[in-house]
Amino acid sequence: MNVEDAQYLKLHYHLKQHGHTMDARLLNKAESEFLKISLGISEHLELKVKINSLPKKEGGLESFFEIIVIGNSALGGFIGTIIGSVISDVIADWIKTDSKLEELKKENLQIENEILKKKLAELEDKNEGNPELIEILKQLAIILAENNKVKIAKSNFYKNLKADTRVVRFGTQRVDRNLAAISRENVVPREDFSKFIIEELDVEPDYLEQVPIEIISPVLDNSRKHWRGVYNDIAFNFAMKDRDFQNMVVQRNLKFSNGTYIIADLEMKQRIDNEGELKVKGRDVYSVSQIIYPDGDKIDIIH
Repeated sequence: MNVEDAQYLKLHYHLKQHGHTMDARLLNKAESEFLKISLGISEHLELKVKINSLPKKEGGLESFFEIIVIGNSALGGFIGTIIGSVISDVIADWIKTDSKLEELKKENLQIENEILKKKLAELEDKNEGNPELIEILKQLAIILAENNKVKIAKSNFYKNLKADTRVVRFGTQRVDRNLAAISRENVVPREDFSKFIIEELDVEPDYLEQVPIEIISPVLDNSRKHWRGVYNDIAFNFAMKDRDFQNMVVQRNLKFSNGTYIIADLEMKQRIDNEGELKVKGRDVYSVSQIIYPDGDKIDIIH
């Protein structure tokens, strides 16, 4: 797609008493999140895009972006409409608190996304006034807004706007190459900024029952910290929360040579990071039931 086919999007920061200044640090951080949203949407739609920043117009505080889709795609001609809608129209659900539901949601969104892309490709009339096209783009925006990368970036975007008390509204609008409006402006009033902000990013821990954990570095005192083990070829530190087991190790002076395993419950604390990825932030071990030595000897732990 060449520059003549580029799409243009305006971000309009409405300020108190028709002001023209905003905290530069907050504005730069907000527009960095805008780029994350745009690139997250493009990545999810399997589009390669180039985004250019254009000179600001006189008066008001408005930013203009040129969005160029590289290659042919049924969705390419609507990327500006989709990005604008996701940012200013769609309020996504909160991050789910269960990691398995998060993974299932990600799979379902991908399936729904592919169905809508196929429907869009089959439409003969691609005019944006087509009612069926409007509905497809609306549904697509809802799906994309549920993408965690997009959701977190959007949350950060509105946090930065909310932090500057001069911003009373925010709007997005499609414009042409001369920066003249070609669509209505979608406006979010300041009182609605909080609807887009996600405060809590922790999710429910992933709890695995009675799994083999190779012990690399045990702690043979009353501390619960600094144990280190391996599970599924991943080395990690963990807190030993089975006090009875810890006391037995100390009292019986049990040794842990290379290749020694414990069978125990493993709890992995998780959170969504700033990029929308599910990350493990800590591990605890409970209910140790057995020690297995490299020579095959076993010690059953009775609680």
